[in-house]
Parts: sequence; C-alpha cells; structure tokens
Amino acid sequence: MTQCRHREPPAGSETRRHAGCNLPGSMHDAAAPLPPSEPTPNLLYRWFVQYNPLYLVSAALVLNGVIALSESMSGTGLLGQLGITAIAEVYAWALIGSAALLVRIGLRRPAVMLMLIAALYQCDLTLHCATCPWLDGPGLLASLAWLVSFGAKLRALAWALQFRMSRSAMGVAMAGAVGVAGLPWLVQAAPTALAGDILVAWTFGLFAAGLWTHRRVDSKVVLDEWGRTVAHRCFRAIWGGWAIMALLHVAFLAAHLRTPLLIAPWLFAVVLLATRTIRSESRAWAVTLATVVYAGVVSPQHLAITAAMAGTVLALRALRQPTLRIPDSSVPAPVDPYRIEAVPTVPPMPELRFAPALRPELLRLLSGAAGLAYVAIWTHGWSGGSLPAHVVPLDLALLAVGAVVAWSTRTTVPLAPGLLTCAHWVVSARVIPMPRSHTHQAIAHVVAGFVLLAVSLGASLWWARRKTRVTSS
Repeated sequence: MTQCRHREPPAGSETRRHAGCNLPGSMHDAAAPLPPSEPTPNLLYRWFVQYNPLYLVSAALVLNGVIALSESMSGTGLLGQLGITAIAEVYAWALIGSAALLVRIGLRRPAVMLMLIAALYQCDLTLHCATCPWLDGPGLLASLAWLVSFGAKLRALAWALQFRMSRSAMGVAMAGAVGVAGLPWLVQAAPTALAGDILVAWTFGLFAAGLWTHRRVDSKVVLDEWGRTVAHRCFRAIWGGWAIMALLHVAFLAAHLRTPLLIAPWLFAVVLLATRTIRSESRAWAVTLATVVYAGVVSPQHLAITAAMAGTVLALRALRQPTLRIPDSSVPAPVDPYRIEAVPTVPPMPELRFAPALRPELLRLLSGAAGLAYVAIWTHGWSGGSLPAHVVPLDLALLAVGAVVAWSTRTTVPLAPGLLTCAHWVVSARVIPMPRSHTHQAIAHVVAGFVLLAVSLGASLWWARRKTRVTSS
C-alpha cells in the first residue's frame, strides 16, 4: 500500500486526517486548497468543489421535472411516455460522463458523489419498466432497451471511476435489473396467486444471490487507507440503496395485484435468509425445518414455495459456506538498509470466502435440500386439508437418486429422504393394514418390540465395530 509521508502542515491550514495526501489513487482531490491568506476562495472551493451540494440539487430538480412531465403528459401516447424516460436516461449518462471528467482532472471526491447519484438513477426512478406492459409490443422493446442501457451504464460507471466489478457483482446487479424489467410482464400475465409467488421467489433469489456471493468491487488504482475506507462505504451504500429500491419496485407491483398480498411468505423468506448468519449446523437445520413445518400448519398454500426456499438455503449452505479469512499482515523489509524509520501499517481487513462444507455436513445438507425440493414439487397447488396423493414416479425418482448417491459415497445419509417418503406412502396408502381388533393390536405390539430390539442391537454392534476400527487405525 502506498503510504503518505509529509511534514506537519503550516499553521492555519487544514489539519484533518490525511491532510496533504494528494496521491493519484487517493479519495482526496489532487488540487490543494488555496493558502489560508485567501479564506473566501478557499471556503468556496470547499463548498462548491469538494462538497458541492449543487449536484444533489440538480438530480432532485431533474427527477421532480420528469415526474411532473409524466403526470402532465400521461395521455399523450407512446412517444410522450418514452420521451420522459429518455430524459432520465440522458441525465444518467451525463452524470457518468461528468464523473469520468472529474476523475481525469484529479477531483475524485465530487466524482464519488456523482457516482452515488448515478447509481440511484440506475433504479428506474420514473417507473418506466412498470408501465411498459401497458404499451404492448413497443413496451417490450422499451423494457429491453432499458435493460441494455442498464448494463452499458454499469460498465461505463466502472470505467469512469476506475474500478472493476467481479462476475458476482455484475451478475447480482444484472439479476436485479432483469427483475425490474421482467417482473411487470410476468405479474400481468400470471394468475393472481401465482403472481404473488413469483414476486416472493424473485426477491428471495435476488437477496440469496447477494448474501452468498462476494460482489467484490476493486479499484484499478492504488488507494491509501482513507481512500479504501471511503470506497468501501460507498459500495456498501450503493448495494444497500439498490436493495431498498428493489423492495420498493416489488411493493409497487404487489400493490397492484387484484387480491391482497399475504405477508406470511415474505416472513418465511426473511427467516430463511437469516440462516446465512447462523454458524451452527444444528441450529440452521432447526430454523429451516421449523419454518417449513410452521408454513404447512399456518399457511398451507405457501408450503411449496417455502419448502423450495428452504431447500435452496440448505444447498447454498452446503456448497457456499461463508468463512472469514484474515490475510497475512507481515510487512516486507525496507529496500534501503540504512532507513530505520518506522513505517505505519494498516491492519488487514478480514476477507469473506465461500467454500463447500466438509463432506459429512455436505451430504447431510444436500440430502435435506433434495427432500425439501421433493416436498415443494409434491405440495404444489395444495391449500390445506388432507395431504396430496403421492406421485409414485416422483417417489421412486427421489429414492433412486438417493440410492445412487449413497452407493457412490458409501454412506446411508442420502437414502433418508427417499425412505421417509416411502414410509409415509406406505402408511397413507394403507399398504400394510392397520390393526383394528384387540388381538391384532397385541400382535403388532409384539412385532414392534422385536423390531426395536433388533434395531437397537444392530446399532450397538455398528458402534462397537466402528470404535474398534478407529482405535486400530
């Protein structure tokens, strides 16, 4: 990391942290303020160059003007509606171009402010995509054009501010844009009940993608300590703002459904997403299964989508388990052997890594995900009462997949979902007749006692054999 070495600033000059650190990669402006002998120009520089409030006023005026034009030109037809959106798009491109210019002339601080405003304008503030389904064919082309413009502006913004986005960051951002552009069409075409599930599923998928990926954004230039801090805060603010705007778009679409939107599936989605912060596997299992059972009892019409979300959470926990890694903080020796001045170092920040879980936990989680996927398919369309009839091909498919995985991994855990499903089918279909008379119940008790004795003895023999194998090895 580049360190700033400077003398103490003269009396009367700015004594803030990092005063005088005008590095190429710093978040401070390269042009230093005027000497303290000219306080008025110095103050104007600080107010209208470094912390220029006119950028925010400009963005607010354009947005207010576009909204006012939208209200006054609501009946002007296709060209009027698309023209209003074009104004907002042109202004967003002007923001990006202005930010690029400021960075190239060494004024990075106001460029960061323009970046934040441009990121806000990425969120379709004029609700252009929400109204496109009412324009039929031209509206579909307008939605696609907005989506293409979103990706192009994202690339241009990265070029303007000299940073690079990882694939996960670009993917999550584009997934949000695809939802903003495509959800209005799906909600309009789908039945009301299915439209609500579509909104829940997209929101859950978008936030799961954000929580289980790095979404790394790195600067192409070397930043000092304060520059890295400012960049980290800016990117966190952008992701947080985009998340809020995505929820607002979903709320806008949900408000226009023909029936009231139930809050239960959204609460289930929030609880399942919160398992991302649970470290203990047993607690994650408890929260996930409790949410599915509660959905089946309280809101059975949402059991299928809740089971699908729960299976997704378990699969993500198995394949992308988050861990914090602290990088090496060793400082290389100075090049000049005669230089004994202490070089201040910045403590390394923990890095978030995603890796598959250990093999036993991986098999358990993936087996649970397969079982919950089966429940989601099996209970699709169920809204309460007796459970749906078993679909024999689906049951056999789950059992076959579990058997193949169990044979290849030499473990019995993957067989559990299929065996439980078959046991439930045997009981519900009354393949084995239930005892009715007193004599039949007595015989069943005797048989169950022998079976439990055999199972307990087999478990003891297996444990003793396993203990002997571990001791000998």
